[in-house]
Amino acid sequence: MANQARKPVLKPLLEACVWSIRETLSSLVGRKIEVAPTGFTANTPDDIVSGMRGQVAIVRGALDKDFAGKTVRFVCEAGEATTLAGAMMMTPDEVIVERRKAGLLQGEELEAFAEVANVLCSAIDTVLRQRLGGTAGMRLQDHATLSPGAADTSVLGETDFFQLSFSIEVEKFHATSACILVDRETGEKWNGGPVQFGAAAPAAGATVAEKTVTPHAAGVEGEGEEDDGPPAPVRGHLAAFLVDGNTATVVRKTCRRVGLEVDRRPRSEVPNPALHKEHIVLIEVPPNDERRFDWCRRIKTFHPQTKVVLLLTMPSRAHVLHAARVGADAVLGHPLSIPHLVSKLNTVVEAMLAAAPPPTAEPAAPKSDAPNA
Repeated sequence: MANQARKPVLKPLLEACVWSIRETLSSLVGRKIEVAPTGFTANTPDDIVSGMRGQVAIVRGALDKDFAGKTVRFVCEAGEATTLAGAMMMTPDEVIVERRKAGLLQGEELEAFAEVANVLCSAIDTVLRQRLGGTAGMRLQDHATLSPGAADTSVLGETDFFQLSFSIEVEKFHATSACILVDRETGEKWNGGPVQFGAAAPAAGATVAEKTVTPHAAGVEGEGEEDDGPPAPVRGHLAAFLVDGNTATVVRKTCRRVGLEVDRRPRSEVPNPALHKEHIVLIEVPPNDERRFDWCRRIKTFHPQTKVVLLLTMPSRAHVLHAARVGADAVLGHPLSIPHLVSKLNTVVEAMLAAAPPPTAEPAAPKSDAPNA
């Protein structure tokens, strides 16, 4: 059966970029960073400028491949940029506080922010390449600052754009606002058509690439085989990190019965907690690859609500105890049967749904989501 590719949806794609930014910047600066999307609007460069209350830092990322010549922008308050640069340089907190109060990105922080900008673009690049089927990537073009009343605002471009706003909070410092800007033409192409505000959209962690899989997952052995009966209604998404090709068929058939879309990831890929925040993650663990336990620990550390299932190829008491210590929500062992996996995954899905917050209406967008000092 041929897979029906679903078109990308812009808002969750940009939200996935936000989660990726969180993780990569946390690794760079060695501090816990929290982010939370706060609004999705259509805006103009004039809207950004008119809403500015202080200096902002702007990172411009140049797109490539099918979108060569286009630019994605990241905008944050200058004080936040100073904080990120200072944390990366291991500047004492009391010094960061004083420079943060000034609300200016200058001197050694401005120079150091170049590395922050480079890593930030790398975080977005990872999401674009994974979720847009290899049609777009991004590299750092440059970074700059913009102050209220500046005569030259060309760093923001001249076209209307879609703006995803989010809060960003570096450990020990209060949260500020930031945003990602994508020009309207590029945004609509990624979206697969006009962007409709207020329409229902997949969760932030949902896969939105052209290669997004259906219950018959792309890349899974035996995907052309027919299963008995219709698939169960979709209740979630499972990212599978497998080492045994024979396991893929069992996982696929099980997920069809449980109501999970399954995406088998490349064997060499290391799970990115930010990209699987809303997913169930299944990790197969061979006896000679202890690092896969660390993958589980890392996912649960960054996003405790993410459900992780460990599948032990050679189960032992020591490995089961190890799985419990790293926070696995369920542990299974070979030989693996469909009925047993169905039972385990049903339990995990029900726990995930029970813990999920009830859906709420999207808050009205403010007149301007531009970063404010």
